[in-house]
Amino acid sequence: MKRCAITLLAAMLLLGLYGVAMAQSPTELVIYGDAGYHENGLAGVDASSGVPKRSHEFLNPEIRLLFGDRNRASRLRFYLHANPAFAYPVNAVDNTLTGGIGVEIRPLIDQYHGRFRAPIWLRPMRLYAQYDLQGFWFGAKPDFSPRHDLVIGFDHWKEFGAVDSDRPGNPDRQWAELFFGAAWHDTDFFQTDYNSIRYGADVRAGYEFEAGRYPIMPYILLDINGSSRRDYEFENRLIGGVGVRTQWQFGPHTRIKLYVEPRWILAFLKQHPDPSAHVKTSDLIVGVSFQYNRY
Repeated sequence: MKRCAITLLAAMLLLGLYGVAMAQSPTELVIYGDAGYHENGLAGVDASSGVPKRSHEFLNPEIRLLFGDRNRASRLRFYLHANPAFAYPVNAVDNTLTGGIGVEIRPLIDQYHGRFRAPIWLRPMRLYAQYDLQGFWFGAKPDFSPRHDLVIGFDHWKEFGAVDSDRPGNPDRQWAELFFGAAWHDTDFFQTDYNSIRYGADVRAGYEFEAGRYPIMPYILLDINGSSRRDYEFENRLIGGVGVRTQWQFGPHTRIKLYVEPRWILAFLKQHPDPSAHVKTSDLIVGVSFQYNRY
């Protein structure tokens, strides 16, 4: 009963803030995510049954509604966000509904005058804080307790070359995508005393070949993820891979990408997994990535 009351109170608060914000400012809707198939998700298998601990087919969109348009990004903007994740075969940790409220600011996005000027590629950097709740769609619920998380951090997404959405139609053929960030998590929906910083960087770089209407874009990738905790090897890994993709463009900031991407764990940065966990070190992903409006 207490949990239901807290959930109801949170929902009423979100609706109230939504109403106030809608009355005071324009909004910006951002949607992005992936859907597809991965062989094992670089996770282990159950020692008794041999069944992978992660699902194969997946759908993982992120929806964010910001109060205040992009022109106001250098000031505080509140937002609502939802992350409905689905996967098959059914595994509770892969079938969740996560959502909450947050506030963000992009302090470098305006071109400052005077002695300090932020580099152009760094200006979209985002500082944010958000409070999330989580529930499960299917499957047995894990026995750990926290269904809430407080997150405070920063992140940055930037495209270069042929995929640079700030330079649509540019003649470049080389391209790169960069994402990096760090955030402190209260629980990370994992344990009540988690209280740790997670950080990471993801880089893709490649070349665009013209092939009629749709380009062919081979690339290499490097993905590093880490944590201030040393006891979770799955949070401290260096992953590398190659891939090829094509894409459909619907305006400068809206696109759909179809890709194939084999990837490997190149190194565990801190503790190594127990051999009995049978952690997979290679994976194959066939997927679709979608983006509506810029990150």
